[in-house]
Amino acid sequence: MKKFLFDTLFITFGGMVNRVKGLLFIPVIMMAVGKDGYGAFVQLFVTIKLAKAFTSLDLGQGFQRYASQLEKSDRKGLGQHFYSILLPSLLLGLLGVLVLYLLSPVLSRSFFEGKFLETIQLSAVIMLSETLYSNANKFYLARKQFKLYSVINLLYDLVPYLMFVLGSWLYKDLFMGILFYAATDLSVALLTVALAARRVKVAKPSAAILKQYFRYSAPLTLSEVEGGLLDKLDRYFISNMMGLEAVGIYNIIHRMCSLLDFVTMPIRKQMMSYLPKAWDRGHQAESVGIIRTSFLFFLLITVGLLSGLTVYFEDILTYLTGDKVEIDYLYLVVALLGLGILASASKRFYYLMVKLRGNTMDQLWYQLAGLIPAVILNFLLIPSLGILGAAISTFVSYLVILIVINTRYSLEIDWKFMAHLGSFIAIALVVWPVRTLIGPVNVWQLLMSLSVSMIAYFGLVALLKRRFLLDAKDAFLEFRKLGRNPKPDPSQPAPVPSPTI
Repeated sequence: MKKFLFDTLFITFGGMVNRVKGLLFIPVIMMAVGKDGYGAFVQLFVTIKLAKAFTSLDLGQGFQRYASQLEKSDRKGLGQHFYSILLPSLLLGLLGVLVLYLLSPVLSRSFFEGKFLETIQLSAVIMLSETLYSNANKFYLARKQFKLYSVINLLYDLVPYLMFVLGSWLYKDLFMGILFYAATDLSVALLTVALAARRVKVAKPSAAILKQYFRYSAPLTLSEVEGGLLDKLDRYFISNMMGLEAVGIYNIIHRMCSLLDFVTMPIRKQMMSYLPKAWDRGHQAESVGIIRTSFLFFLLITVGLLSGLTVYFEDILTYLTGDKVEIDYLYLVVALLGLGILASASKRFYYLMVKLRGNTMDQLWYQLAGLIPAVILNFLLIPSLGILGAAISTFVSYLVILIVINTRYSLEIDWKFMAHLGSFIAIALVVWPVRTLIGPVNVWQLLMSLSVSMIAYFGLVALLKRRFLLDAKDAFLEFRKLGRNPKPDPSQPAPVPSPTI
Protein backbone atom coordinates (compact mmCIF):
# COMPACT_ATOMS: atom_id res chain seq x y z
CA MET A 1 0.00 0.00 0.00
CA LYS A 2 2.85 2.37 0.85
CA LYS A 3 4.44 1.82 -2.58
CA PHE A 4 1.07 2.23 -4.32
CA LEU A 5 0.40 5.53 -2.55
CA PHE A 6 3.96 6.78 -3.07
CA ASP A 7 3.87 5.95 -6.78
CA THR A 8 0.43 7.56 -7.05
CA LEU A 9 1.69 10.75 -5.41
CA PHE A 10 4.75 10.71 -7.67
CA ILE A 11 2.62 10.46 -10.81
CA THR A 12 0.21 13.04 -9.40
CA PHE A 13 2.99 15.55 -8.74
CA GLY A 14 4.22 15.40 -12.32
CA GLY A 15 0.71 15.70 -13.72
CA MET A 16 -0.18 18.51 -11.33
CA VAL A 17 2.87 20.51 -12.42
CA ASN A 18 1.69 20.10 -16.01
CA ARG A 19 -1.80 21.34 -15.17
CA VAL A 20 -0.61 24.24 -13.03
CA LYS A 21 1.95 25.54 -15.53
CA GLY A 22 -0.79 25.68 -18.17
CA LEU A 23 -2.64 28.13 -15.94
CA LEU A 24 0.23 30.09 -14.37
CA PHE A 25 1.69 31.12 -17.71
CA ILE A 26 -1.58 32.17 -19.35
CA PRO A 27 -1.05 35.86 -18.40
CA VAL A 28 2.51 35.72 -19.79
CA ILE A 29 1.41 34.17 -23.07
CA MET A 30 -1.45 36.64 -23.48
CA MET A 31 0.90 39.58 -22.90
CA ALA A 32 3.34 38.14 -25.45
CA VAL A 33 1.02 37.17 -28.31
CA GLY A 34 -2.38 38.65 -27.34
CA LYS A 35 -5.69 36.97 -26.58
CA ASP A 36 -6.19 35.89 -30.19
CA GLY A 37 -2.64 34.47 -30.26
CA TYR A 38 -3.41 32.48 -27.11
CA GLY A 39 -6.66 31.28 -28.70
CA ALA A 40 -4.70 30.17 -31.79
CA PHE A 41 -2.21 28.32 -29.54
CA VAL A 42 -5.11 26.49 -27.86
CA GLN A 43 -6.75 25.63 -31.16
CA LEU A 44 -3.46 24.40 -32.60
CA PHE A 45 -2.81 21.93 -29.80
CA VAL A 46 -6.45 20.81 -29.75
CA THR A 47 -5.95 19.82 -33.41
CA ILE A 48 -2.61 18.07 -32.82
CA LYS A 49 -3.88 16.07 -29.83
CA LEU A 50 -6.90 14.97 -31.84
CA ALA A 51 -4.86 13.98 -34.92
CA LYS A 52 -2.33 12.11 -32.77
CA ALA A 53 -4.89 9.39 -32.09
CA PHE A 54 -4.77 8.42 -35.79
CA THR A 55 -0.99 8.29 -35.99
CA SER A 56 -0.28 6.50 -32.70
CA LEU A 57 -3.10 3.94 -33.15
CA ASP A 58 -2.91 3.65 -29.35
CA LEU A 59 -0.44 0.78 -29.76
CA GLY A 60 1.14 1.71 -26.44
CA GLN A 61 -2.05 0.69 -24.65
CA GLY A 62 -1.72 -2.77 -26.17
CA PHE A 63 1.86 -2.90 -24.92
CA GLN A 64 0.77 -1.97 -21.40
CA ARG A 65 -2.03 -4.57 -21.47
CA TYR A 66 0.04 -7.54 -22.68
CA ALA A 67 3.73 -6.81 -22.12
CA SER A 68 3.06 -6.01 -18.45
CA GLN A 69 2.77 -9.77 -17.87
CA LEU A 70 6.27 -10.57 -19.16
CA GLU A 71 9.01 -11.15 -16.62
CA LYS A 72 11.43 -8.26 -16.10
CA SER A 73 14.34 -10.57 -16.97
CA ASP A 74 12.85 -11.39 -20.39
CA ARG A 75 14.70 -8.62 -22.25
CA LYS A 76 14.43 -10.45 -25.56
CA GLY A 77 10.65 -10.83 -25.32
CA LEU A 78 10.27 -7.22 -24.20
CA GLY A 79 12.45 -6.14 -27.11
CA GLN A 80 10.25 -7.93 -29.61
CA HIS A 81 7.15 -6.29 -28.17
CA PHE A 82 8.83 -2.86 -27.99
CA TYR A 83 10.16 -2.81 -31.55
CA SER A 84 6.85 -4.13 -32.84
CA ILE A 85 5.27 -0.79 -31.91
CA LEU A 86 8.28 1.49 -32.47
CA LEU A 87 8.60 1.05 -36.24
CA PRO A 88 4.87 1.64 -36.99
CA SER A 89 4.92 4.66 -34.66
CA LEU A 90 7.83 6.19 -36.56
CA LEU A 91 6.27 5.65 -39.98
CA LEU A 92 2.82 6.84 -38.95
CA GLY A 93 4.29 9.88 -37.17
CA LEU A 94 6.07 10.96 -40.35
CA LEU A 95 2.84 10.46 -42.30
CA GLY A 96 1.05 12.68 -39.76
CA VAL A 97 3.64 15.43 -40.31
CA LEU A 98 3.00 15.37 -44.06
CA VAL A 99 -0.81 15.32 -43.79
CA LEU A 100 -1.00 18.18 -41.27
CA TYR A 101 1.36 20.28 -43.40
CA LEU A 102 -0.79 19.74 -46.51
CA LEU A 103 -4.02 20.53 -44.62
CA SER A 104 -2.66 23.69 -42.97
CA PRO A 105 -4.24 26.15 -45.49
CA VAL A 106 -7.69 24.61 -44.91
CA LEU A 107 -7.25 24.71 -41.13
CA SER A 108 -6.10 28.32 -41.25
CA ARG A 109 -9.18 29.43 -43.17
CA SER A 110 -11.68 27.36 -41.16
CA PHE A 111 -10.54 27.69 -37.53
CA PHE A 112 -7.80 30.36 -37.33
CA GLU A 113 -9.57 33.31 -38.95
CA GLY A 114 -7.32 32.93 -42.03
CA LYS A 115 -4.15 33.64 -40.01
CA PHE A 116 -1.16 31.72 -38.56
CA LEU A 117 -0.54 29.57 -41.69
CA GLU A 118 3.25 29.31 -41.22
CA THR A 119 2.77 28.50 -37.53
CA ILE A 120 0.40 25.63 -38.36
CA GLN A 121 2.85 24.28 -40.94
CA LEU A 122 5.72 24.37 -38.45
CA SER A 123 3.64 22.65 -35.79
CA ALA A 124 3.30 19.60 -38.06
CA VAL A 125 6.68 18.43 -36.71
CA ILE A 126 5.03 17.95 -33.30
CA MET A 127 2.94 15.14 -34.80
CA LEU A 128 6.06 12.94 -34.96
CA SER A 129 7.13 13.58 -31.37
CA GLU A 130 3.57 13.15 -30.03
CA THR A 131 3.22 9.81 -31.82
CA LEU A 132 6.56 8.42 -30.67
CA TYR A 133 6.14 9.59 -27.09
CA SER A 134 2.53 8.47 -26.59
CA ASN A 135 3.46 4.87 -27.47
CA ALA A 136 6.98 4.68 -26.02
CA ASN A 137 6.07 5.98 -22.56
CA LYS A 138 3.77 2.98 -21.98
CA PHE A 139 6.94 0.88 -21.72
CA TYR A 140 7.63 2.35 -18.27
CA LEU A 141 4.05 1.80 -17.12
CA ALA A 142 4.06 -1.81 -18.33
CA ARG A 143 7.27 -2.45 -16.39
CA LYS A 144 5.81 -0.65 -13.32
CA GLN A 145 8.64 1.91 -13.38
CA PHE A 146 6.31 4.64 -12.18
CA LYS A 147 8.97 7.00 -10.83
CA LEU A 148 10.94 6.99 -14.08
CA TYR A 149 7.70 7.37 -16.02
CA SER A 150 6.74 10.37 -13.89
CA VAL A 151 10.13 12.06 -14.36
CA ILE A 152 10.06 11.58 -18.14
CA ASN A 153 6.43 12.68 -18.32
CA LEU A 154 7.27 15.79 -16.33
CA LEU A 155 10.12 16.60 -18.73
CA TYR A 156 7.91 16.07 -21.77
CA ASP A 157 5.04 18.15 -20.44
CA LEU A 158 7.05 20.94 -18.84
CA VAL A 159 10.30 21.64 -20.73
CA PRO A 160 8.85 22.15 -24.25
CA TYR A 161 6.09 24.31 -22.77
CA LEU A 162 8.60 26.50 -20.94
CA MET A 163 10.59 26.83 -24.16
CA PHE A 164 7.39 27.89 -25.93
CA VAL A 165 6.78 30.57 -23.29
CA LEU A 166 10.41 31.72 -23.60
CA GLY A 167 10.31 31.91 -27.41
CA SER A 168 6.96 33.72 -27.43
CA TRP A 169 8.11 36.21 -24.78
CA LEU A 170 11.49 36.96 -26.35
CA TYR A 171 10.19 37.47 -29.88
CA LYS A 172 6.56 38.44 -29.13
CA ASP A 173 5.63 36.01 -31.86
CA LEU A 174 3.63 32.75 -31.81
CA PHE A 175 5.70 31.25 -34.63
CA MET A 176 8.93 31.52 -32.64
CA GLY A 177 7.24 30.05 -29.59
CA ILE A 178 6.15 27.00 -31.63
CA LEU A 179 9.66 26.70 -33.09
CA PHE A 180 11.18 26.52 -29.61
CA TYR A 181 8.46 24.07 -28.55
CA ALA A 182 8.79 21.71 -31.55
CA ALA A 183 12.58 21.39 -31.27
CA THR A 184 12.47 20.60 -27.53
CA ASP A 185 9.44 18.33 -27.84
CA LEU A 186 11.11 16.12 -30.43
CA SER A 187 14.32 15.94 -28.37
CA VAL A 188 12.50 14.69 -25.25
CA ALA A 189 10.45 12.18 -27.30
CA LEU A 190 13.62 10.71 -28.82
CA LEU A 191 15.19 10.54 -25.34
CA THR A 192 12.14 8.59 -24.12
CA VAL A 193 12.54 6.08 -26.94
CA ALA A 194 16.30 5.75 -26.37
CA LEU A 195 15.97 5.10 -22.61
CA ALA A 196 13.36 2.40 -23.23
CA ALA A 197 15.45 0.81 -25.99
CA ARG A 198 18.42 0.48 -23.61
CA ARG A 199 16.33 -1.73 -21.32
CA VAL A 200 15.53 -4.34 -23.96
CA LYS A 201 17.40 -6.37 -26.53
CA VAL A 202 17.18 -5.31 -30.15
CA ALA A 203 14.74 -7.68 -31.81
CA LYS A 204 12.98 -8.11 -35.12
CA PRO A 205 9.43 -6.70 -35.01
CA SER A 206 6.74 -9.37 -34.92
CA ALA A 207 3.80 -9.16 -37.28
CA ALA A 208 1.80 -11.40 -34.92
CA ILE A 209 2.39 -9.06 -31.95
CA LEU A 210 1.55 -5.99 -34.01
CA LYS A 211 -1.64 -7.70 -35.18
CA GLN A 212 -2.56 -8.54 -31.58
CA TYR A 213 -1.95 -4.95 -30.48
CA PHE A 214 -3.79 -3.51 -33.45
CA ARG A 215 -6.82 -5.75 -32.83
CA TYR A 216 -6.86 -4.61 -29.21
CA SER A 217 -6.05 -0.93 -29.87
CA ALA A 218 -7.90 -0.13 -33.11
CA PRO A 219 -11.27 0.32 -31.37
CA LEU A 220 -9.48 2.35 -28.70
CA THR A 221 -7.99 4.56 -31.41
CA LEU A 222 -11.40 5.30 -32.91
CA SER A 223 -12.73 5.73 -29.39
CA GLU A 224 -9.96 8.20 -28.59
CA VAL A 225 -10.80 10.15 -31.75
CA GLU A 226 -14.43 10.25 -30.65
CA GLY A 227 -13.32 11.14 -27.12
CA GLY A 228 -11.08 13.86 -28.51
CA LEU A 229 -13.97 15.26 -30.52
CA LEU A 230 -16.20 15.07 -27.45
CA ASP A 231 -13.62 16.91 -25.40
CA LYS A 232 -12.59 19.46 -28.04
CA LEU A 233 -15.59 19.82 -30.34
CA ASP A 234 -16.87 22.80 -28.38
CA ARG A 235 -13.61 24.67 -29.11
CA TYR A 236 -14.13 24.25 -32.87
CA PHE A 237 -17.73 25.50 -32.69
CA ILE A 238 -16.76 28.45 -30.48
CA SER A 239 -13.85 29.32 -32.80
CA ASN A 240 -16.08 29.25 -35.85
CA MET A 241 -19.04 31.07 -34.27
CA MET A 242 -17.43 33.38 -31.67
CA GLY A 243 -13.75 33.82 -32.67
CA LEU A 244 -10.31 32.92 -31.28
CA GLU A 245 -10.51 35.23 -28.27
CA ALA A 246 -13.63 33.42 -27.03
CA VAL A 247 -11.78 30.11 -27.50
CA GLY A 248 -9.01 31.38 -25.22
CA ILE A 249 -11.43 32.39 -22.45
CA TYR A 250 -13.41 29.16 -22.70
CA ASN A 251 -10.19 27.13 -22.63
CA ILE A 252 -9.22 28.68 -19.29
CA ILE A 253 -12.52 27.54 -17.79
CA HIS A 254 -12.15 24.11 -19.36
CA ARG A 255 -8.56 23.65 -18.16
CA MET A 256 -9.51 24.53 -14.61
CA CYS A 257 -12.43 22.09 -14.63
CA SER A 258 -10.20 19.45 -16.22
CA LEU A 259 -8.42 19.17 -12.87
CA LEU A 260 -11.31 16.86 -11.99
CA ASP A 261 -10.41 14.50 -14.84
CA PHE A 262 -6.71 14.72 -14.00
CA VAL A 263 -7.36 13.08 -10.62
CA THR A 264 -8.17 9.81 -12.41
CA MET A 265 -4.83 9.77 -14.22
CA PRO A 266 -2.49 8.50 -11.46
CA ILE A 267 -5.11 6.01 -10.29
CA ARG A 268 -5.81 4.62 -13.78
CA LYS A 269 -2.19 4.38 -14.85
CA GLN A 270 -1.31 2.24 -11.87
CA MET A 271 -4.53 0.24 -11.87
CA MET A 272 -4.05 -0.83 -15.49
CA SER A 273 -0.56 -2.06 -14.61
CA TYR A 274 -1.81 -4.26 -11.72
CA LEU A 275 -5.34 -5.26 -12.80
CA PRO A 276 -4.58 -7.45 -15.86
CA LYS A 277 -2.60 -10.05 -13.92
CA ALA A 278 -5.23 -10.39 -11.17
CA TRP A 279 -8.07 -10.42 -13.72
CA ASP A 280 -6.42 -13.02 -15.95
CA ARG A 281 -5.76 -15.24 -12.93
CA GLY A 282 -9.44 -15.46 -12.11
CA HIS A 283 -10.00 -12.64 -9.62
CA GLN A 284 -12.68 -10.81 -11.61
CA ALA A 285 -15.03 -10.05 -8.70
CA GLU A 286 -12.17 -8.70 -6.60
CA SER A 287 -11.01 -6.57 -9.55
CA VAL A 288 -14.47 -5.01 -9.92
CA GLY A 289 -14.48 -4.33 -6.17
CA ILE A 290 -11.14 -2.51 -6.24
CA ILE A 291 -12.27 -0.44 -9.25
CA ARG A 292 -15.40 0.54 -7.30
CA THR A 293 -13.31 1.50 -4.26
CA SER A 294 -10.96 3.55 -6.46
CA PHE A 295 -13.97 5.26 -8.05
CA LEU A 296 -15.30 6.29 -4.64
CA PHE A 297 -11.86 7.54 -3.61
CA PHE A 298 -11.80 9.61 -6.82
CA LEU A 299 -15.21 11.12 -5.97
CA LEU A 300 -13.96 12.01 -2.49
CA ILE A 301 -11.28 14.20 -4.05
CA THR A 302 -13.22 15.69 -6.95
CA VAL A 303 -16.37 16.68 -5.03
CA GLY A 304 -14.25 19.02 -2.92
CA LEU A 305 -12.36 20.36 -5.95
CA LEU A 306 -15.55 21.06 -7.90
CA SER A 307 -17.05 22.90 -4.95
CA GLY A 308 -13.92 25.07 -4.67
CA LEU A 309 -13.76 25.77 -8.41
CA THR A 310 -17.39 26.86 -8.55
CA VAL A 311 -17.11 29.24 -5.61
CA TYR A 312 -13.73 30.79 -6.48
CA PHE A 313 -13.76 30.72 -10.27
CA GLU A 314 -14.61 34.37 -10.90
CA ASP A 315 -11.66 35.43 -8.73
CA ILE A 316 -9.33 32.97 -10.49
CA LEU A 317 -10.42 34.10 -13.96
CA THR A 318 -9.83 37.77 -13.11
CA TYR A 319 -6.28 36.96 -12.02
CA LEU A 320 -5.45 34.82 -15.08
CA THR A 321 -6.76 37.27 -17.70
CA GLY A 322 -5.55 40.43 -15.97
CA ASP A 323 -8.98 42.08 -15.97
CA LYS A 324 -12.58 41.31 -15.09
CA VAL A 325 -14.18 39.18 -17.79
CA GLU A 326 -17.94 39.48 -18.13
CA ILE A 327 -19.45 36.04 -18.75
CA ASP A 328 -23.19 35.45 -18.43
CA TYR A 329 -24.11 32.77 -15.87
CA LEU A 330 -20.44 32.12 -15.00
CA TYR A 331 -21.20 30.03 -11.91
CA LEU A 332 -23.66 27.91 -13.89
CA VAL A 333 -21.10 27.48 -16.69
CA VAL A 334 -18.45 26.27 -14.24
CA ALA A 335 -20.84 23.96 -12.40
CA LEU A 336 -22.23 22.36 -15.57
CA LEU A 337 -18.84 22.06 -17.27
CA GLY A 338 -17.35 20.68 -14.06
CA LEU A 339 -20.14 18.10 -13.69
CA GLY A 340 -19.70 17.14 -17.34
CA ILE A 341 -15.97 16.59 -16.89
CA LEU A 342 -16.68 14.73 -13.65
CA ALA A 343 -18.97 12.40 -15.64
CA SER A 344 -16.29 12.05 -18.31
CA ALA A 345 -13.72 11.08 -15.68
CA SER A 346 -16.17 8.64 -14.06
CA LYS A 347 -16.63 6.73 -17.30
CA ARG A 348 -12.90 5.89 -17.29
CA PHE A 349 -13.44 3.58 -14.33
CA TYR A 350 -16.02 1.65 -16.35
CA TYR A 351 -13.62 1.59 -19.30
CA LEU A 352 -11.14 -0.29 -17.12
CA MET A 353 -13.56 -3.22 -17.17
CA VAL A 354 -14.05 -2.84 -20.92
CA LYS A 355 -10.29 -3.17 -21.45
CA LEU A 356 -9.87 -6.03 -19.00
CA ARG A 357 -12.56 -8.02 -20.79
CA GLY A 358 -10.95 -7.17 -24.13
CA ASN A 359 -14.23 -5.74 -25.46
CA THR A 360 -12.59 -2.55 -26.68
CA MET A 361 -15.13 -2.20 -29.50
CA ASP A 362 -17.75 -1.42 -26.84
CA GLN A 363 -15.86 1.74 -25.86
CA LEU A 364 -16.17 2.93 -29.46
CA TRP A 365 -19.98 2.69 -29.36
CA TYR A 366 -20.25 4.37 -25.97
CA GLN A 367 -18.18 7.32 -27.18
CA LEU A 368 -20.38 7.55 -30.27
CA ALA A 369 -23.47 7.64 -28.03
CA GLY A 370 -22.10 10.81 -26.45
CA LEU A 371 -20.67 12.35 -29.62
CA ILE A 372 -24.00 12.53 -31.46
CA PRO A 373 -25.79 14.73 -28.87
CA ALA A 374 -22.58 16.79 -28.48
CA VAL A 375 -22.60 17.76 -32.17
CA ILE A 376 -26.32 18.55 -32.16
CA LEU A 377 -26.32 20.53 -28.90
CA ASN A 378 -23.17 22.55 -29.69
CA PHE A 379 -24.61 23.46 -33.08
CA LEU A 380 -27.96 24.51 -31.59
CA LEU A 381 -26.95 26.13 -28.30
CA ILE A 382 -23.66 28.02 -28.85
CA PRO A 383 -25.16 30.62 -31.28
CA SER A 384 -27.79 31.62 -28.71
CA LEU A 385 -26.18 30.84 -25.32
CA GLY A 386 -22.47 31.17 -26.09
CA ILE A 387 -20.16 29.22 -23.78
CA LEU A 388 -23.11 28.29 -21.54
CA GLY A 389 -24.40 26.28 -24.51
CA ALA A 390 -21.03 24.51 -24.74
CA ALA A 391 -21.16 23.68 -21.00
CA ILE A 392 -24.70 22.26 -21.31
CA SER A 393 -23.57 20.17 -24.29
CA THR A 394 -20.60 18.75 -22.38
CA PHE A 395 -22.71 17.84 -19.35
CA VAL A 396 -25.49 16.14 -21.32
CA SER A 397 -23.12 14.24 -23.64
CA TYR A 398 -21.07 12.61 -20.89
CA LEU A 399 -24.16 11.90 -18.82
CA VAL A 400 -25.57 9.97 -21.79
CA ILE A 401 -22.38 7.87 -21.94
CA LEU A 402 -22.61 6.99 -18.24
CA ILE A 403 -26.26 5.96 -18.61
CA VAL A 404 -25.55 3.81 -21.66
CA ILE A 405 -22.45 2.11 -20.27
CA ASN A 406 -24.31 1.12 -17.11
CA THR A 407 -26.61 -1.06 -19.20
CA ARG A 408 -23.78 -3.59 -19.72
CA TYR A 409 -20.98 -2.87 -17.27
CA SER A 410 -21.88 -2.48 -13.63
CA LEU A 411 -19.65 -1.46 -10.73
CA GLU A 412 -22.39 -2.76 -8.40
CA ILE A 413 -22.91 0.65 -6.81
CA ASP A 414 -25.13 0.18 -3.75
CA TRP A 415 -26.71 2.31 -1.04
CA LYS A 416 -23.49 2.29 0.98
CA PHE A 417 -21.59 3.80 -1.96
CA MET A 418 -24.27 6.48 -2.38
CA ALA A 419 -24.23 7.24 1.35
CA HIS A 420 -20.50 7.89 1.19
CA LEU A 421 -20.98 10.14 -1.86
CA GLY A 422 -23.78 12.06 -0.11
CA SER A 423 -21.53 12.70 2.88
CA PHE A 424 -18.75 14.00 0.62
CA ILE A 425 -21.20 16.48 -0.94
CA ALA A 426 -22.42 17.62 2.48
CA ILE A 427 -18.85 18.14 3.74
CA ALA A 428 -17.99 20.12 0.58
CA LEU A 429 -20.48 22.81 1.60
CA VAL A 430 -17.80 24.08 4.01
CA VAL A 431 -16.20 25.89 1.05
CA TRP A 432 -19.00 28.49 0.91
CA PRO A 433 -18.64 29.92 4.47
CA VAL A 434 -14.82 29.95 4.15
CA ARG A 435 -15.11 32.03 0.94
CA THR A 436 -17.47 34.40 2.77
CA LEU A 437 -15.16 34.79 5.78
CA ILE A 438 -11.94 35.15 3.76
CA GLY A 439 -13.07 37.08 0.73
CA PRO A 440 -10.12 37.35 -1.68
CA VAL A 441 -9.18 40.93 -2.59
CA ASN A 442 -5.77 40.11 -4.12
CA VAL A 443 -3.95 37.05 -5.45
CA TRP A 444 -2.33 36.17 -2.10
CA GLN A 445 -5.60 36.35 -0.22
CA LEU A 446 -7.20 34.28 -3.00
CA LEU A 447 -4.56 31.57 -2.53
CA MET A 448 -4.99 31.69 1.24
CA SER A 449 -8.79 31.50 1.09
CA LEU A 450 -8.73 28.66 -1.44
CA SER A 451 -6.12 26.76 0.61
CA VAL A 452 -8.13 27.12 3.82
CA SER A 453 -11.23 25.85 1.99
CA MET A 454 -9.45 22.74 0.74
CA ILE A 455 -7.78 22.09 4.10
CA ALA A 456 -11.16 22.38 5.80
CA TYR A 457 -12.77 19.94 3.35
CA PHE A 458 -10.06 17.27 3.40
CA GLY A 459 -9.57 17.70 7.14
CA LEU A 460 -13.26 17.04 7.78
CA VAL A 461 -13.16 14.06 5.41
CA ALA A 462 -10.16 12.60 7.26
CA LEU A 463 -11.97 13.12 10.57
CA LEU A 464 -15.47 11.97 9.63
CA LYS A 465 -14.63 9.30 7.04
CA ARG A 466 -11.71 7.64 8.83
CA ARG A 467 -13.37 4.20 8.71
CA PHE A 468 -13.80 4.42 4.93
CA LEU A 469 -10.17 5.42 4.41
CA LEU A 470 -8.91 2.53 6.55
CA ASP A 471 -11.15 0.06 4.70
CA ALA A 472 -9.88 1.37 1.35
CA LYS A 473 -6.29 0.90 2.52
CA ASP A 474 -6.99 -2.72 3.52
CA ALA A 475 -8.73 -3.38 0.18
CA PHE A 476 -5.71 -2.16 -1.81
CA LEU A 477 -3.34 -4.27 0.30
CA GLU A 478 -5.39 -7.43 -0.21
CA PHE A 479 -5.83 -6.80 -3.93
CA ARG A 480 -2.11 -6.49 -4.62
CA LYS A 481 -1.63 -9.99 -3.22
CA LEU A 482 -4.16 -11.48 -5.64
CA GLY A 483 -2.04 -10.97 -8.76
CA ARG A 484 0.62 -13.28 -7.33
CA ASN A 485 -1.52 -16.42 -7.27
CA PRO A 486 -4.24 -17.89 -9.50
CA LYS A 487 -7.72 -18.24 -8.07
CA PRO A 488 -8.22 -21.75 -6.64
CA ASP A 489 -10.28 -24.09 -8.83
CA PRO A 490 -13.33 -25.15 -6.73
CA SER A 491 -13.49 -28.45 -8.67
CA GLN A 492 -10.06 -29.45 -7.43
CA PRO A 493 -9.44 -30.74 -3.85
CA ALA A 494 -7.70 -28.31 -1.52
CA PRO A 495 -3.99 -29.07 -1.03
CA VAL A 496 -3.13 -31.00 2.13
CA PRO A 497 -0.59 -29.09 4.24
CA SER A 498 2.71 -30.83 4.92
CA PRO A 499 3.13 -32.11 8.49
CA THR A 500 5.18 -29.91 10.76
CA ILE A 501 8.51 -31.44 11.68
